[in-house]
Amino acid sequence: MSTMRQQIDQLMTENEALHNEVGSLNAQLHASNAHATVCANINEALREDLHELKASKKRPKSDGGILKKVGFLTAPAMAEQQASRRKREAEEKLAKEVKEREDRAFERAEKRRRTLLSADMAHVFEGTLASYKTWAKDQLEDLAASLDLEYKGMRKDHLWNYVSNHFKEHPELQSSPRYTRLFDKTRTRKSKTSQLPIASSPPQAPPSSGPPSPTADAE
Repeated sequence: MSTMRQQIDQLMTENEALHNEVGSLNAQLHASNAHATVCANINEALREDLHELKASKKRPKSDGGILKKVGFLTAPAMAEQQASRRKREAEEKLAKEVKEREDRAFERAEKRRRTLLSADMAHVFEGTLASYKTWAKDQLEDLAASLDLEYKGMRKDHLWNYVSNHFKEHPELQSSPRYTRLFDKTRTRKSKTSQLPIASSPPQAPPSSGPPSPTADAE
């Protein structure tokens, strides 16, 4: 009888241990299920963020200059800075375009003026050829244009040598009414003579301080 009682107690103890083990396994199972649920939620959130990121890359910028990113917007200060930078870049681009248009218009006007100057056979170039070394470059370019010579992008001294050599290679141009004054040696001598210093007259002797004349004493 006592042996049977001991067996029953042992079975009850084993049953309780099994019950406790089953409870522990159930707790672990619930914990695993909860962890799996959390992982699933995180995975779903990541998929949504990835989808939003792909959509934001395809979405155009808003008028306010605020770019939508993954889960947040840029700060207002950054948006204002970006708008200011775009405005400055637009103004610089516009100023550059205006200057380029003005430069092209000036070049066209100069080209027309020099074309008319070249065709005007009554125009006479003043001064000597040497004087064009010191005169404005535009005047030297006018002279080169009248000779149908290239002058763009040339330094002034190189252009003067180019023009001078052209006259040497074509001496018949020196007698042309348009260029004859450039080689007028008489005008050159007069110009040099006019630059000579004028001789000053000798100083006059001061009036003498001698004794008064006898006539003055008689009076």
